[in-house]
Amino acid sequence: MRAFSALASMQGLDGDETGAQAAREALLQLGAAPPAFGLIFAGWEYRLEEVMAGVERTVGGIPLWGISTRCPLAGGSEQPRSVTVVLAAGINLKAAPLWLPDYSRSVKSAAHELAQALMAESQVVQAALLALDGRQGNPLELAPAFEGLPIEVSGCLVDGAPRSGQSDLGVGARQCGTGSLAGMLFGGSIRMGAGWGHGWIDSGVHVKITQAGEQFITSLDGDLPVEFYSRWLGRKPDEWQNPPLNELARMYPLGGRGENGWVRSPVNVEVDGSLRINIPAPPDGDTCLMIGSPSACEEALRQAARSARRSLGNATPFLAVALVDAAWRILFDLQPELIPQILVEELGEVPLAGGTTLGQVMRLPDKPYEVQNQQAVVILLGEMIR
Repeated sequence: MRAFSALASMQGLDGDETGAQAAREALLQLGAAPPAFGLIFAGWEYRLEEVMAGVERTVGGIPLWGISTRCPLAGGSEQPRSVTVVLAAGINLKAAPLWLPDYSRSVKSAAHELAQALMAESQVVQAALLALDGRQGNPLELAPAFEGLPIEVSGCLVDGAPRSGQSDLGVGARQCGTGSLAGMLFGGSIRMGAGWGHGWIDSGVHVKITQAGEQFITSLDGDLPVEFYSRWLGRKPDEWQNPPLNELARMYPLGGRGENGWVRSPVNVEVDGSLRINIPAPPDGDTCLMIGSPSACEEALRQAARSARRSLGNATPFLAVALVDAAWRILFDLQPELIPQILVEELGEVPLAGGTTLGQVMRLPDKPYEVQNQQAVVILLGEMIR
């Protein structure tokens, strides 16, 4: 039996029952084939641990990985206020969950634990799907975990619910919560291909980051960030400190102008006029204010899907996962179906699921580990037939 996957999206008032219903529908699509692992994308409206409890009760003790997101994707459309469950089946598919609950408290310790897990399984792990808390912890400090290992890694910084500001992620109902790292380690015949890209361009406004920490940028060219945004984008500084502009500021990230370009997007503008970020900005160097180009984003998304196809090699894809920065959804607010439609055009009949995120992670065997904002990540899981 060749590997294949099934997905289902459901809406409901109760997270446990909605998760169970989506899982039952996915199981029906699998037929007699037993699931090897499952992925869950739950809308903000649900408590992830309740959703995962419902899925666990329905599918049994298979490896699970799940995140909360402001808008799940399934097939060729967005599925707001829903739960999407993906189940994959295949004789030689191997998957194992990884749960590091103290990731945000000590990222360096988490990197050590992650490295140990990867090295212990280095003969069987081909790739890893990671989810990190999107509001706590420094994801750049995970880089040492992957040194010397020919493992492909992709994933995301998980979006936080607007009321609580917490990023929910996990590998089971009892291993689920904020401040953590959730991973799925793939082996057996599974191979991963991944690509990413963005369509934000240099606006021509250049600036120096004159004061910043791991989670905040407090000065741009010696001024409060809200004064800089007000000067170049209009509106009064205090308007940028309050809804809706304090969240719409994500549409205007800062980017590095050097050869190794980077993008850092505000999670939001704080009441003191600083920018909250979730990836530390590189010190010094030339920085520009960036603006989104819909046409450039469309092309970047197509190129990301094609890159994922190429990096998958000769493996046959059975599942696609799209992890798209929250800024894309704002940019395409009037065309919400465009992103999944482009992916369906590029990927054909490969089942597609995913959601919006606050950051993206990538590590290919011939490239260093990277964490960026504003990207659209396309991940293909495929089966290598020997």
